Amino acid sequence: MADILLSCAKDGEEFIDVRKWLMKDAKYVRALSSVPEGHIGTIHGNVRKAAQAHVASHYGLTKGADNRVADLLKNNAYIYPVNTKGDLIQTKPFQAPAILDTIEDAFFSDELAVGVKWHDHLTSTIDNHPDEVELPVAMVALASTAVCSIIMQYSSEKFDRDFNLDMYGRIYQSLVGVLNGIFKASERKFHILVHSLYKSVCGSKRKTEEPSAADSLMFLNIDGMAED
Repeated sequence: MADILLSCAKDGEEFIDVRKWLMKDAKYVRALSSVPEGHIGTIHGNVRKAAQAHVASHYGLTKGADNRVADLLKNNAYIYPVNTKGDLIQTKPFQAPAILDTIEDAFFSDELAVGVKWHDHLTSTIDNHPDEVELPVAMVALASTAVCSIIMQYSSEKFDRDFNLDMYGRIYQSLVGVLNGIFKASERKFHILVHSLYKSVCGSKRKTEEPSAADSLMFLNIDGMAED
């Protein structure tokens, strides 16, 4: 949290004293940390709530489905979609329908959602395609971690129901590692992946203008409608 606060206060002369206190006073750090920590907890809770609405139906889970849960967790199988035969499509990581639906509901549901409100902050890692914006690694990893946490709840083993760092932090870091690993292997393939994720959850909506009621009424043939 100290690193986050320092990052937020890194620019501007008005933050010089804040930076000094953050670097030398642990009590100051704890006091100031309470402000963003409350917001972070709310964001995490909303993401997990979004995941809860999709996991059972997409993965066919019922309580006590230990074998199914184990299969989904092994090698992070849950992040992949499946073909008509039920085989994992290992060329499409993080494109499982439950993850896409979670990202959409958690970050792009309305104008107040993070992905919509701060849409202009989305960028591309490919310099010659600046308009092909991508979903951030943190967003994809957080949504995937939330999906994983809900899957674990369907096991007969008792997992912590709180979406906390102690329980799920390592899962999140592991998924960040997978995404960063793809980037290191091929920046182009990484870009295609996260840009494709963006288009799946947000891009098509932004390009499609919803017809207004007036436009729909002009198109509608009211005169030809039945009267009795």
